[in-house]
Amino acid sequence: MASIVICMICNSCYQSSMKVESLLNEIWYGKKPIRFLSILLLPFSLLYGFLSYLRSLLFSLGMKKTAKLPVPVISIGNISVGGTGKTPLVIYIAEFLQSRGKKVAVVSRGYKGKRDGTKVNVVSSGECQKLLPVALAGDEATLLAERLPGVAVLVGNDRVALGEYAVKKLAAQVIIVDDGFQHLRLHRDLNICLVDEIRGLGNLLPLPAGPLREFPPAIGRADIIVTSHSSVAGKLPEKTARILKKTGKSLVVVRYLPQLLLQGGAILPLSLLQDRRVLAFCGLGNPQSFRNTLCQLGVNCVDLHSFGDHHEFSLSDVEFLEKLARERRTEMIITTEKDAVKLKKFPHFFKGIFILRISLSPQEGNEYLQAIIRAVGI
Repeated sequence: MASIVICMICNSCYQSSMKVESLLNEIWYGKKPIRFLSILLLPFSLLYGFLSYLRSLLFSLGMKKTAKLPVPVISIGNISVGGTGKTPLVIYIAEFLQSRGKKVAVVSRGYKGKRDGTKVNVVSSGECQKLLPVALAGDEATLLAERLPGVAVLVGNDRVALGEYAVKKLAAQVIIVDDGFQHLRLHRDLNICLVDEIRGLGNLLPLPAGPLREFPPAIGRADIIVTSHSSVAGKLPEKTARILKKTGKSLVVVRYLPQLLLQGGAILPLSLLQDRRVLAFCGLGNPQSFRNTLCQLGVNCVDLHSFGDHHEFSLSDVEFLEKLARERRTEMIITTEKDAVKLKKFPHFFKGIFILRISLSPQEGNEYLQAIIRAVGI
């Protein structure tokens, strides 16, 4: 009885959190935003934005110290919350640097990883993969370790400590900071900021009335701005386009394209998805991007079930998805690589699902590759 009650409470909490997330997305990105709620939240947004601005100002004036590592540092981040496609870009740049003979380390906060107070947590040393389980490392860091053999991946709150460890203990020659745009304590030689092409910067307000971590002009700190996500050419929202134009910074367009399917360790062609009834699920900050990708592939997506961003899957989630697949009479269940790394603890389910791998394809300009070459000195 107790377990049933706990399950009901957890389910109720999950549904409530999803409703809150849906409401916030409507306020932040809706075509007809709920303006009165934005107005109610505005004082909190102004306070949040001011504190972020003050912190940035203290760093720029030298009143808060910035640490410089003895090797080049490339930061890849964003100004908004939710998915902007950082992980595929981190993989692309890490592989590019590897191809140029550089020993690379990625340092990350390891979002949602349930670690202890240890400052430096090594997910992968570059020589031996996955030293830290996904529950401790977080989904993004685990995916990076799996996709980047030969690249060290470290997680922790202090990116300076992670970078110093990577240089001293792992002989890293280049540091990539994942989600580092607001981590001003670490000097970076190249600062890349991503903006989702579909959603842009939303209503241009800081949290909680909007999706931004800082006031919009902060994007001017970036050396290069990358617009990302859509698998087809799109158009930035008008307000976002104006903000980006004012920065005067290089603007690079990338597409995240489906590359292949994985199932039970086997690599399969994307054509396998044709004319199949598919149940899709994901736990992404921007689930619409996954839906768009499936639509571009011509998938008959009977249903896309969206969990919260970085969702920690439970046995009840797996049972729910299996039941939903039976009810909808689907032939395949498909998810993202980021979600899949958290499902290996359910071997029977994991072996049966299909995993979509996404790769990055630059579309316009190669300024950022040239900037990387200059920053790293290769």
